[in-house]
Amino acid sequence: IKTYLNDTVTQKSNIKYVLVSAHDSTLLIIMSALGVPLNSAPNYGDYINFSAYEKEEGGYRVSISYNGEL
Repeated sequence: IKTYLNDTVTQKSNIKYVLVSAHDSTLLIIMSALGVPLNSAPNYGDYINFSAYEKEEGGYRVSISYNGEL
């Protein structure tokens, strides 16, 4: 994930969308590493979305959501 985001902001890649599949245990680890641990195991189909947005003043902003909620 870090590599894809870094390649986007350094313009090494013109990829617009990447889908990575993971097990529930991986989602638990990622959420915990982000400082937002889940209280229970994720449901089937739960997802984490990492999006890079170019700011008008230059640079990028990364948005992270879990099941569509920030």
